[in-house]
Amino acid sequence: MTKAIRTLSGRLASLALLALVLGVGATSAKADPISPDGSSIISTGENYTVYFEGSEAAFRSLSVYTGSGASLIGGQPLFFNMGTARGTAVNIGFVPAGQEIVIRLDVNDSIMNTFEQFFSGDSTRNPDGLRHTITSAFAGDSQVPSGLFVGFEDSRAYYIDSDFNDHRLVINGTAPVPEPATMLLLGTGLAGVAAKVRKRRNANKEA
Repeated sequence: MTKAIRTLSGRLASLALLALVLGVGATSAKADPISPDGSSIISTGENYTVYFEGSEAAFRSLSVYTGSGASLIGGQPLFFNMGTARGTAVNIGFVPAGQEIVIRLDVNDSIMNTFEQFFSGDSTRNPDGLRHTITSAFAGDSQVPSGLFVGFEDSRAYYIDSDFNDHRLVINGTAPVPEPATMLLLGTGLAGVAAKVRKRRNANKEA
């Protein structure tokens, strides 16, 4: 009987340890998006927050999250490059692993008096056939956390320059919290094992 109690107690301890590991993982796991070609943004299956990192541009621009497609209209507005404080954040939610995160830049060109739109990733999306973003790892600082840095070039055919610092973002990923149903099942299992341990202990005392 004592051996059985020890076995159940061991199982209870193992489940408790599993719960602890899952709990810690839910709050601390992190994986930022990746950029295999130095321009596109590919999800690793996380919840993402986009931070405004800064701007050095004469043109006014607005960054827009367009999901996984290069849409010319609509989308989730992110930041205006002028008047937005560095470190301002917008959450874009969960993006499945392997899906591209496409960001559009809407630009008011005050020199040519035109309105332009450029996209992250594939150069064929852009009217000049050139890529308009560069990406790199960002270490983080007191205002913007670590993540994937995305720098936009806001002029067609780079006729002003090609410094890719006109509209700058950092995308930070955080692992999603486990589903409530999963945690409920784990809790039910722990409660069941604990009840069996108590029942066997009581039976042993009565014997």
